[in-house]
Amino acid sequence: ANSVVTTGIDNDNVTIQNNTILNTYYGIYGSGTATVSAGGSDNWNISANTIGPVTSGTNHIGFRGIFVSNAPGIVITNNTIQNIFPGASGASAIYLSAGINGGSVSQNTIANLSSTVAASGTGALNGIYVGSNVINSTINANQIYGVVNNKASGYSGRGIIINTAN
Repeated sequence: ANSVVTTGIDNDNVTIQNNTILNTYYGIYGSGTATVSAGGSDNWNISANTIGPVTSGTNHIGFRGIFVSNAPGIVITNNTIQNIFPGASGASAIYLSAGINGGSVSQNTIANLSSTVAASGTGALNGIYVGSNVINSTINANQIYGVVNNKASGYSGRGIIINTAN
């Protein structure tokens, strides 16, 4: 299965809605080339998607459910992201990398993320990751549960990681 992937200048006003995405490394991946409107992927709406299977198994997501970077005004809402079983550190259900101004992440359900990868701090398995230069944005009313690192030595999953320089 293929995931939705786009990278480049001015992929503006894109709506990704009502999709079921299974058995991929990234569910949805979008990245502009600049943090501002000229070059940024402006005003995206990622909503009402199901990313990952209802039950764990062969159709799981391998790394990140939604990854976005350089996306001013992005809205990520009412998605269900579930059953992510990564083999690398830094895995996340929703990953806001950098270059997001005025974004909104709300009313998403994130469930059953599990890993045995030795990673801690900002590399830990997490529900929502907020990276550098993510400003003037809102994260609210999300349900996050079942984020577990089964590594035997002190590593753990995080619900939300805030790692911004601003």
